[in-house]
Amino acid sequence: MQAIKRVDTNGKYMGDVPGVEQEENSVVEVVENGDLIGYNISVPFSQGFKAYVSKTNAFRFNLEAWSEPSDNPSGFWLEGLTAEEIAELTKPGELTELEQLHLRLSAAESANLDTMDALFDVYLIISGGGAK
Repeated sequence: MQAIKRVDTNGKYMGDVPGVEQEENSVVEVVENGDLIGYNISVPFSQGFKAYVSKTNAFRFNLEAWSEPSDNPSGFWLEGLTAEEIAELTKPGELTELEQLHLRLSAAESANLDTMDALFDVYLIISGGGAK
C-alpha cells in the first residue's frame, strides 16, 4: 500500500492525501464544482526521493508522460520548476517598502555628499585657498 499524493493541474506536488492508500499505480482526476482542480497520484516516488519531497520544494508528476503504469513508475516524478514558474519567480516586480527606503536613503546620501563638496569649495574660495 502507498499513500496517495495530490498534484495540481500542472503536476506540481501539493501534499499527501491523509488516510488514503492504494495498492496499484493510478492517476485519478480530482473535480470540484465541475472544475478539474488536480489529480490524486498513486505512484511511488523514486528511491531516496521521498526524504526531500515537501510542498515548498518543486516536485512534480509528469502527467504528459503518464499513459499506462510502467515497470518503473517512479520515473514519472521529476524535480524542478517549469520554465513558466522560473519566469514568474524571476520577473521584476514592485519593490518592497524596505527596498524603496534603501533607494531613497542611497539617493539622499549621494546628494548630501555633493552638497558637502560644494560647500567645501565655497569655503576654500572664501578663505582664500581657492577651489580644489
